[in-house]
Amino acid sequence: MVNASESGLLSCLSELVAVGQHLRIRLFFPFSSGLNVIEMVTQAVWMESHPEKYRGDYRTGVRFVEVPPNDLRNLKNYLGSLSR
Repeated sequence: MVNASESGLLSCLSELVAVGQHLRIRLFFPFSSGLNVIEMVTQAVWMESHPEKYRGDYRTGVRFVEVPPNDLRNLKNYLGSLSR
């Protein structure tokens, strides 16, 4: 993951995915964050198709589709703590 917000992620994927495709993602957090892993379903909403620019990865924007409510709250709290 390159960037995260409360509604989605910017990720670098090794494989080309179709816009609209659903992806099951696991986010792993630093030990010091108090979080461990969040599993979620996302949907690709855009993709840059020039992998040579990004070391062979496809920069892909995904939005959250299914995130357990407790995990989403924890993610929002974690992101908020980074901006302080």
